[in-house]
Amino acid sequence: MKGYINYDKDACIIQWISEEFDINELEPFLQYIRADNGEDWIHISSEEDFKTLSFNNFEAIHGENDNTFYIHYNAEIELDLDSLEEFRAALDYSIDEVVGQVGFKKDGRTLEYSLLFDGWNDEIVCLF
Repeated sequence: MKGYINYDKDACIIQWISEEFDINELEPFLQYIRADNGEDWIHISSEEDFKTLSFNNFEAIHGENDNTFYIHYNAEIELDLDSLEEFRAALDYSIDEVVGQVGFKKDGRTLEYSLLFDGWNDEIVCLF
């Protein structure tokens, strides 16, 4: 099944904490998708649970505060909901609303996001 995450108009907000890396010098990618099941967030990962078919229009726009960025992008993914029962139940509960979380790579190596940014502001979008 294909799904779409569109943050062209909406944006997630992060505070960049890394002094070692500049956000615009790294390769962004869709790392996680999460959905609310009413009690907790259920996460799926691009490493194991879904395939990113496209990741486009990434922009990290400076916010009002130092090192705050509005993250814009859109992505097309493919996933097998039959093999992700817990996530599927969360999608049913949340009426297909999800939060996408971007990760970053340097020289093809995924960097630990907790060393790069903090304070992810969850902007919810519809997956289907």
